[in-house]
Amino acid sequence: MNENERRLVPMGRNDVPALGSREERGPGRMITVNGRQHLLEEDSVSHDRLVRLAFPDISATESQSLTITYQGGPLQASEGLLTRHQRTPIAEGERFVVAQTSSS
Repeated sequence: MNENERRLVPMGRNDVPALGSREERGPGRMITVNGRQHLLEEDSVSHDRLVRLAFPDISATESQSLTITYQGGPLQASEGLLTRHQRTPIAEGERFVVAQTSSS
């Protein structure tokens, strides 16, 4: 396989098809939520928006038991934990994991 054939179907992390270079896809920042890429035009993202990206069909009650961790953010918020009603600034390539929180 030559170099041109490899570029026909570019793959991102975790074998998720890449959405093209920043120039090809236009304005916005590419983030990854639970292994899936999403293009956001905002400078920050809320807990609720990340939950909807990770689980589009989840109810408001169910979303109360979710935890969001992130890595690769901008310098002022490079990694951390996002709780309900919080927002965080985002950076190109930032990774978010939305997971169910066990009750104790």
